[in-house]
Amino acid sequence: MFQPLAGSVLQIRQRPQTEPTLVTSTKTLGLAPDVNELNAFVSAAGFAGAAVEQRLSDPPFIEGGWATAEFTFPLVSGLNGTMVVNTTGIQTSVNCANPVNTTLQNNANGTFSLTSTSMDECVHTVVFDPRVVTLQYGVDDVPCPGNASSADVSFRPVMFWYFHLKSDGTPQAQTIFCAPSIKASIVEVSANLNNGSLYSVVALSDSLTAAYPGLISQPYNGVIFPSNNNTFIQARATTVRSGVPSAIFRFAAQMTNGLQSTFDLPNGFLDITKTVYTTPFHRSQINIFCRGR
Repeated sequence: MFQPLAGSVLQIRQRPQTEPTLVTSTKTLGLAPDVNELNAFVSAAGFAGAAVEQRLSDPPFIEGGWATAEFTFPLVSGLNGTMVVNTTGIQTSVNCANPVNTTLQNNANGTFSLTSTSMDECVHTVVFDPRVVTLQYGVDDVPCPGNASSADVSFRPVMFWYFHLKSDGTPQAQTIFCAPSIKASIVEVSANLNNGSLYSVVALSDSLTAAYPGLISQPYNGVIFPSNNNTFIQARATTVRSGVPSAIFRFAAQMTNGLQSTFDLPNGFLDITKTVYTTPFHRSQINIFCRGR
């Protein structure tokens, strides 16, 4: 008889509690020594493909354009709270945009020449054979006017291209230009103690970008690499170059009404390219710039 009375008078209130704890960083900013072996890039490209097929969420330590150095979580069960940590973070942007002009020419030998010009006056032409089914998409490096990093294909802007035949046999093609950039910062990270996911990353200082000018000023495009005499490394480069545009093309094919609906939208491939390309670019940059202690 007293329980309803006590329940109406007494109330258990949830009150926030702040408790300092020791958090150990497991990564530090710096170029990974094995970057030229391309392991980080092929792993990131593989995740992008799997994310499209299986609709995977972002991996750990990635949130809203940021990839942060990894750190440990307190080994305390039953916590329902938030942990705030200062660590290093890399903000990445793929900076993709539609071209200002695109022409598709049917050549006498049955091939097509696809030429596009970007807003930065980058001009590139792709010649492909539509009779080869696997050549319906691709990505190329693009030298641009005033691009100081154009000597190395790994740091050039890139052009993704996509080709398709309509049901009536009319050819369609679209291109997307991307010029990735990165910035290193000291960040404040808020993480969920239940599952270890990040839900907020706030930049505190951009001093790290100034401290690593050579490291940050020329980001890898993550999809194009120089030819390599090592057959294993060359195979990884080929896998990355074909895997990322393939994932974008499969994503477009999974849209409502199929591939045609993406070609019909003015920003159809732009939105998908931004989404899919950001995934491997994020992962590869954090893997090559935040190395284990």
